[in-house]
Amino acid sequence: MKRGICYDRLLQAVLAAVALFAASGAVRADAQTVLIVVDQIYEYREPSQITYTEMDDFDLPALALAEDMLFAADMDVVYPEDESSYDALLQITIRGRALGSSYFQPVKAYLYTGAQLDGAVVLTSADGETARSNFLSETQRQFELTINLGYEDPRNAPFVTTLEQPGGLVNSLARVFHQTWGMDALVPSLYEHEPVIRSSVAKYLGDVGDPSVTPDLIDVLAFDDDERARWEAAWSLGRLGDEQAIPSLIDALEDSSDDVRWFSSWSLRTITGESFGPDHDAWMQWWAGQNVAAEG
Repeated sequence: MKRGICYDRLLQAVLAAVALFAASGAVRADAQTVLIVVDQIYEYREPSQITYTEMDDFDLPALALAEDMLFAADMDVVYPEDESSYDALLQITIRGRALGSSYFQPVKAYLYTGAQLDGAVVLTSADGETARSNFLSETQRQFELTINLGYEDPRNAPFVTTLEQPGGLVNSLARVFHQTWGMDALVPSLYEHEPVIRSSVAKYLGDVGDPSVTPDLIDVLAFDDDERARWEAAWSLGRLGDEQAIPSLIDALEDSSDDVRWFSSWSLRTITGESFGPDHDAWMQWWAGQNVAAEG
């Protein structure tokens, strides 16, 4: 299918959403109800072809991720078919491609072992203010392949892995949430059930640099069962630089994950200027000395 047809579909969806938005009239400024419009198209190219072919009936869970973050922020969600009034319009656009290569092992075939996602998230509030965040995520085609996980089918390309990459869709959702509604609408996502939401929001909070979220990131570091969420929290705590995180970062030096231990030691060095590496006992001894000095 030609890409012009794809954009016609997007234009129709956006025009329908804007018409609903205009009809909804003046509503609450706190944006408790959000209309979500998702437009996603995924393509692949046969090895002998120049043009790309659209994959029918294939979607990624972009809608579900947006819903989870909105529900965590205690907001209601409506959809274009509901024809309901709403306070804000959330538009998600994704264009994806399965990336293929010729392989000779374990089979001689053209396999789709990579994926690329190019997208945008746009959030328009009732007063017409718009927040936009673009993202581009890619999982490179593997140079060598030992196991074929059905990669002959472009639907089995690593789209989900690409969707969950740092800096991808969830990061863009976090950015527009923060720009439109502030921290109060974003921090609850640290406690969502989807690990990719918790880890991506933990990273974004470090990017923002607001130390008020330090206690929440400490909770993620101490109690989250997802390894990536814990090391993203550890990294963000170092970038925030709040000394109240020091005891939790020292405790995290005994985490089962190498990455959590590494980022915790990096953050301790960043916050304190001391260089004890990942040595938990050395940090404990230093911290005890700091407490004694403070009491004296």
